[in-house]
Amino acid sequence: MSVSCEALGVDVGDMSEKLKRVEHTVTEMESVVFGGLEEVKQNSADLESQFIRLEELVTGSIQALRDDNIKG
Repeated sequence: MSVSCEALGVDVGDMSEKLKRVEHTVTEMESVVFGGLEEVKQNSADLESQFIRLEELVTGSIQALRDDNIKG
C-alpha cells in the first residue's frame, strides 16, 4: 500500500529543508566532538609528558640527597 505525501499533509520541500538542517547540525556536532577529542588526546599526552618529567626530577633529587649523605 502506497500513501502519497499529499495524503499525509506533508510538504516534501519543507521536509527536505528540515533534513538538510539536521544533517548540517549533525555534521557541526561531529566536528566539535572530534575536535574536542583531539584536544583531550593532546592534553593527555602533554600531561603524561609532564608527569614523566616530574618523576625524573624527583628521582634525581632523591639520588642527589643519597649521594650527599654518602659523602657527608
